[in-house]
Amino acid sequence: MDTNDRIGRHHPILQIFTLIKFVLPVVFSIFSLRLTHNFAFCGVVLAESLIVFLLTDIIAAWNAVVAWVVGVILMFTVYAQTATLVFTGGYVQLIMLTNLDSLEALSGRSVQYGLVVALSIIALLLPVTYIKLGFTKHSVFVLLACLLAVCWVPFVFRSYSPYANLVILIHKFQFRSATEQRIRDMMGEDSSALLAEFYNESIGDGIERPSDLPEQPNVVLIFTEGLSMDVVNNPREIMPNVAYYMDRSLHFENYYDHTAATFRGIIGQLYSSHQYNNGDTNVLVSIQSILQDEGYETSFINSEPNNPIFTEYLASMGFMNLTSGGIEDQVLTDAQTYQTVLDTLVSGASTGAPQFVVTYTFGTHVGNNSPSDEFGDGSNWLLNRFHCCDAAFGQFMEGLHESGLGENTLVVFTADHATYVDDEYILTFYPEYARYDSFCDTIPLMFYYEGITPEVVDAGGRNSLDLAPTLLDYLDVDSPNYFLGSSLFGPAEDELVETVFFIPDGAGNCYTGEQELRRFTDEELADYMAYIERYLALTERTDNPVP
Repeated sequence: MDTNDRIGRHHPILQIFTLIKFVLPVVFSIFSLRLTHNFAFCGVVLAESLIVFLLTDIIAAWNAVVAWVVGVILMFTVYAQTATLVFTGGYVQLIMLTNLDSLEALSGRSVQYGLVVALSIIALLLPVTYIKLGFTKHSVFVLLACLLAVCWVPFVFRSYSPYANLVILIHKFQFRSATEQRIRDMMGEDSSALLAEFYNESIGDGIERPSDLPEQPNVVLIFTEGLSMDVVNNPREIMPNVAYYMDRSLHFENYYDHTAATFRGIIGQLYSSHQYNNGDTNVLVSIQSILQDEGYETSFINSEPNNPIFTEYLASMGFMNLTSGGIEDQVLTDAQTYQTVLDTLVSGASTGAPQFVVTYTFGTHVGNNSPSDEFGDGSNWLLNRFHCCDAAFGQFMEGLHESGLGENTLVVFTADHATYVDDEYILTFYPEYARYDSFCDTIPLMFYYEGITPEVVDAGGRNSLDLAPTLLDYLDVDSPNYFLGSSLFGPAEDELVETVFFIPDGAGNCYTGEQELRRFTDEELADYMAYIERYLALTERTDNPVP
């Protein structure tokens, strides 16, 4: 009796399992065509799955268990990459891996994500068998010849290769490790030269204080999760309240986010800084520290009180108050967040101290749906969540007016970063609003108080590093600082730094001040990263003589 038949390796069920194991990633890549419209992904995934199949089939002719182990190890990369391809139109990015501590934020689409992950795990763990393809007794040599015939594909089509992307990720992790070591080395050295390099004697005076702006007004700074101007300006009127107030405010056009994701975006704008890791602190000067010195009571409204990592991150920023309005066990809806902001302003009015209230609204995060207000027939979650956020903002502005605080409160509306490009965004906005990068885009920035004279300022491609000096300049508050940006009301102090979108791990970096966005060259990246490393070596040094 034939050995293969004797051990049952040609059982039809095992053969079906084997085919499913190696075909499902190809199915994922075909499904992703609705996003990529590029058959190259399908072709390369097919080739790489075929390579692993041929290799494991050669091994299965000798030992099916060893073939299964090899198949699981090698196909894990293909499954992880193609499962990501289904939802993003691209492979795994380093920023996804460095933000795994915020994975709960994606829970809104947990069923869809979970289904793809479950299918991947089940298929990946399916047993394999030797597939007798009708060849002669020299089948193994035929399979080996097929393997050699297709193994060149990943090298030629690297941009579409799951394995090539894995190599890129490994390289970027090595880059991160080397960068962190260089920063640690600089932190152990004398900081006087670095302090001198980044120290600014003044914020500057690019605009005359508006005569109708009250002395020491309350200031509300709103970071909306992932909001691009394409959403605000969309002709479908997704966010009519934001658009209404923007037309009646001082607002900026051609204004970009400077980094991503949320952790970097919030601290980066409050400190006019860059941050390397999500948990990194910054002991330098911030909007809140400067305003506290001016007599302001500072508060941050935490929309994720049930997220200990995010809460600890906010607590490190030196706000006098960190509150979630009494809600501790769940994420606040945007309506609850805005109501807490309003309540904080009203209660703060009795103290006589001006209030600086900052918040981050979570409702527009990737994967969320609206808990209340739907857009149109309610079938599009992306439109629903932005429409719901807009309704909450409109209710807040009405409440601010009714409370009598509108004339004495400057509302600054912006975003932590641009809207992330995933499958929902692509299917909703492409091709009319095709993007150059998944995170880099123009974002809103408007200043509003009752009685303001509407005005549009062209930021000229400058970025959100300029938020802190711009706001303080508008309030006519000056202070020594270590801001990387400068006021949008004057010329850029450093054109390079202020017209760059930069994620400090070697990915997603481009210039925003030119007519068309473009990537860094390798030399430009090395120079800019060296500059940022020197700055990062200051941000956590408690021995810095901060003014």
